[in-house]
This record gives sequence, structure tokens and C-alpha cells, in this order.
Amino acid sequence: MGRFIAFYNVIKVKNASMDVEKQIQNIIHHYNSGQLKLAERQCNVLLKNDNGCLKAQWLLLEVYLSQKKFEHLLDVLHLIITTQSDSLVYVSEVAAILVESKQVEIAQKCYLLYLDFYPQSSEVHYDCAVLQKKCGFLNQALSHYKQALDLNYKEAEAVHVNMAIIYSELRKEDLARKHLKIALKCKPNYVAALFNLATLHEEWGEKEQALELYLAILQLEPNNIEVATRIINAKTVNDSHNPILINLEKRLTNPQNISQIEKEAGHFALGKAYDDCQQFELAFKHYSQGNRYCAQRSGIYRTGEHEQYIQSVIQTFNKQSIIDNTQASHYEPVFICGMFRSGTSLIEQILAAHTDVTSGGELDLVSKLIKRSKKSFPSEFVGNNSLLEQFSERYKSGVEELFPGAGVVTDKRPDNFIYLGLLKAVYPKAKFVCTIRNPLDLCISVYFQHLGNELPYGHKLVDIAHYFSQYVRLLRHWKKMMPNDLLIVNYDELVLSQQATTESLLTFCSLTWQHECLEFYTHKNAVKTASVWQVRQPLYQTSLNRSKHYAEHLHQVESDLAKLLPNGYSDLI
Repeated sequence: MGRFIAFYNVIKVKNASMDVEKQIQNIIHHYNSGQLKLAERQCNVLLKNDNGCLKAQWLLLEVYLSQKKFEHLLDVLHLIITTQSDSLVYVSEVAAILVESKQVEIAQKCYLLYLDFYPQSSEVHYDCAVLQKKCGFLNQALSHYKQALDLNYKEAEAVHVNMAIIYSELRKEDLARKHLKIALKCKPNYVAALFNLATLHEEWGEKEQALELYLAILQLEPNNIEVATRIINAKTVNDSHNPILINLEKRLTNPQNISQIEKEAGHFALGKAYDDCQQFELAFKHYSQGNRYCAQRSGIYRTGEHEQYIQSVIQTFNKQSIIDNTQASHYEPVFICGMFRSGTSLIEQILAAHTDVTSGGELDLVSKLIKRSKKSFPSEFVGNNSLLEQFSERYKSGVEELFPGAGVVTDKRPDNFIYLGLLKAVYPKAKFVCTIRNPLDLCISVYFQHLGNELPYGHKLVDIAHYFSQYVRLLRHWKKMMPNDLLIVNYDELVLSQQATTESLLTFCSLTWQHECLEFYTHKNAVKTASVWQVRQPLYQTSLNRSKHYAEHLHQVESDLAKLLPNGYSDLI
């Protein structure tokens, strides 16, 4: 039974004629029989005679949903708003169902439609802003949040926190802090405001201020698992009898009323703590449990499908197709990419210490533009000059909106390595820096990072090893396609030979030598990645050969890598 049909059953319509009821039953019969076109036609006939018939309106919504005619839902919703006095309840239900169907962009249009008729609803401005934020329409969301405040939305503190989150994404951290402080004036000890303010301190390397706020939250909410994990991740744990650690472990042994994400984060934090204390078996136990929880949400990593996908990228973006699709842009971004936990954040922080460079962080512009194009990647991105021109302009304007007046801007989205052929075509003067790392250390590091449901391959060591082999395969292809525009940085060499590697990096990016790049950890900027604390300290060699502590768990991985990469990857470095 569809969601609209389920809601339809609770609709009470007074004084419906026998003829109308008969027509409605016929429509339901056609719907249940799979005769959707006929059901749609009869709904429209009924509504032509009685446009205020709520049951017919609601049935037409279900028919359109079943046919995935999502935009048509707005036409019906317009009819509901103009004919039903209590239309907001229906607008909210339609929006919720669209969100559930992963049609968030259309869902926010439901609220925009309602606001055309009732612009004084602070609640709808708020709900609209929430969905616009999910769509990435950040400035529009800010506008509706401001209108919600102007109309005296009942929970002003929540509005200010949500605005702060958006301003942080827009790299306007001063405004973010301002709104968080206003939220705390509205409601002292408001945990959401305290938490986001602590996160801002984290991103700017202000550890003591961040920890002070996290500890303040624990005073208010002693069982707040997310805050406990932040504290554990912010500093080295030297004592396994730490009260925060003990309380977290106690909470996880009795997991009632704990969300899935809290279970995941809790076990990863315990893994990190016991790794700090060099209790490696206990650490691995918790990391494994955290990954098992994550795997429940992330789906299955299918090795064959991924190999085929990489093959399609290689075949589509060959040397000739890149030449044939090259645009005339003179834009010169620097893309830093590679597998997660392979040193991309470190490379960006080194470059960010240079006076001519602005760190963009993990921008999602490339993936969003590809998604919004509604074209299949990679096949539909060659031979389509207008699409490539549009992509080129929109990415550039998106970066310039975030960083007005900036010179060299780095885009450190690790998985952009998939798109290097496309990026080379649209920005022929772009520079690409890709990172690589000892595969066993990399596999362990990815496995030990709470990646949630983002990376299906990240929850099994053998899957991580396979993904690494495909990364090496694609990297070899890109090196052949653009030998002068691609620099591969070996994380291990960077740690062992910092100055020489840094000199090569700066030369490749056409940047003058600046000693400050060796002291990158002192540079004051926002870091919005999982490596937020690692890049705030000098290079350390304890990360090298870290996998030795977990050698007995890596036998299968070593065997797989030997088969997948019989010649290793030394040709890349």
C-alpha cells in the first residue's frame, strides 16, 4: 500500500454523494489493479466536476507517486491549498513523503508553494529552510530562516544554530559564531549551540576552548555519547581508567535507547582510546564492532561492479577524448585527491600555509554538479560541449562565491580522483595532486575511521584493499593521460623527507618557496575533516608502519594485495 493511500484512509469527508463514492472506489480498484493511467484519468475527470474533492486529490497524489511523476504532485498540491482550509497538514505530509522518496528538491517546493498563499507562516519558513539546506540551497535557506525569525518563530535558538551551521559551510565563521552566541542568549546551556560552537573551535585548532565546551555539555548531559567521542578524539588517552572512557564503555554494553550512529561512534572512539593505550587487541575489537554497525547502513561493496565502473572511466576519458572535449577555460584550481586517510588533508594544510593559497577544504561542488546535471557519468560527459561549458562556469562561480578574491584555491575532496579526466577537460590548466600510502597502513587507517555509510568498501579490510588496487589502476591511467599536470605524493616519503617533498609540491603548483609551509601546523585556518587534530601538529613517524600492531589481522589483506597488485605500485612514485 502506498504512503498516500495509507494517509487517505484517515481522511473524513462529509456529505460525499453516492456517485462520488462509487467513482472513488473505481479509482481505487484501477490503482490496485495496476491500471495507473486509467486511475489518473478518472481522478482528473472527478476533479474537473468537483475540484475540492479531497479524496480524489489524495488518490491522484498516490497515482502520480506510483508513476514517479514527482513534479505533478505540485499541481495537485496547488489544488489542495486553494480548496482545503486545513491544507498545511496535507502540504507537510506530501513534503515528508517526497523526502522519504529522496525527492528533497521537490519537497522544498511544496513549502514554497504554500508560502505563495500564506507568507506569514513562521513554521513553514523554518521547514522550507531545513529542506533547502539539505538541497544545498544555502542562501535561500538563510533567507527563510531570517523570515522565520522576523515572524517570531517559537524556537529562535534553533533557527540561530541552523543559520550558524550554514554560515560555517559558507566559510563565514565569524557570522557562525555570532549566531551561536545569540542562540545561547536566547537559551543558556542550549546543547546544540554549545556543541556547534565547540566544533568551530575544533576546526580552528582551538583545542582548549573546544574541550571546555564539550566538558560543559557532559555536565548537562552525562550520557551524551557524541560529545564523549569528541573528547576522546581530541587528545591522546593515556589512562584506560579515564572516567569518560569507562562511562562510554558502560553505555555501549547496555545499548538500549542508543541510536545506530551513537553505537558506531562510540565503538570507534573506544578503539582509538585503546590504540592510544597500546591495548591493540581491545582496540581492534571495538573498531571491528563499529564497522559491523556501519555496514548495516552502507550497503554491500560489489567488487565486480566497481571494477567495471573504473574500466568505464578509463575507456571514456582516454587521451583523444580529453583533447576533443577540452574547454577554453583559463581557470587554474588545484585538486588534491586520493583515498581517504592517505594524506590529502596534510597536503592541503602544507599548501594553505603559503600566502598565495586559500584552502577550500572538501568541496562537494564537483559531485553535486554531476548529480544535478542528471546525466550519467562518465558516458554522457563526453561530446556534450554545452554541458561541459556549464559545468566549468558553475564550478568556478561556486568557488568564487565561497572565496571571493582568492588566488589559488585548493579543492581537497579525496574521491575527486574519479573525475580527473572530466576536470582536465574543463580546466586544462588545473593541477592535480594525488596521494598514495603504504597499503597496509592505509587499510588499517581507513578501517579505523568512522566513515558511517558513506563508503561501502570501508568496513571490511579486504574490501579496502580491493578499492586501493582499483585506485592504483586508475592512477596509472591518469598518469599516462596527463603526465605534466599530475603529481603523486607518497605520504611515507613526505613524513621521512619533509622539505624535499614540500619543495617538489610547491614547484609543481608554480608556487615560490616559503619556509612557513614546513610549519603548516601553526597556520591559522579552518580544517573541516577527520584529520582536524593530526594536521595541527608537526609530522610524526608513529603513523608509519602502524599496521605492525595489527599484523595478525592482515594476513588475508596481504595475500589479496599480492594478487591484485603483483607488481606493487612503485611505478607511481
